[in-house]
Amino acid sequence: MRAFTAIAKAENFKAAVRQLRISQSALRVLMKDLEEDLSGRLLDRTTRKVRIFEVDQAFLSPVLRVMEDLERAIHSVGHAGSRGAGRVPYPLSRRGGAHRRVPNGGSRG
Repeated sequence: MRAFTAIAKAENFKAAVRQLRISQSALRVLMKDLEEDLSGRLLDRTTRKVRIFEVDQAFLSPVLRVMEDLERAIHSVGHAGSRGAGRVPYPLSRRGGAHRRVPNGGSRG
């Protein structure tokens, strides 16, 4: 989804590649996979510009909202981890969960 939104915003593969910090071939593979998952083309590609098809504008809007929500969630988790160690659910057996202290940053080591 990040690949799709980056291309849609930039209307250019090279700019999207720079923003995402991936190779152009990796970006093409990501878009090919997404288009296969959706059973149709999302992008109108020319040698100079890339645009999303008009019908796919309806797809872009909810995708942008989801991506913004995801970024906020990731950001809030990062802030929560900076406040010190906390308790997180950590299953110790199949029958039930327990809580385990985790260090700053929230990694389960």
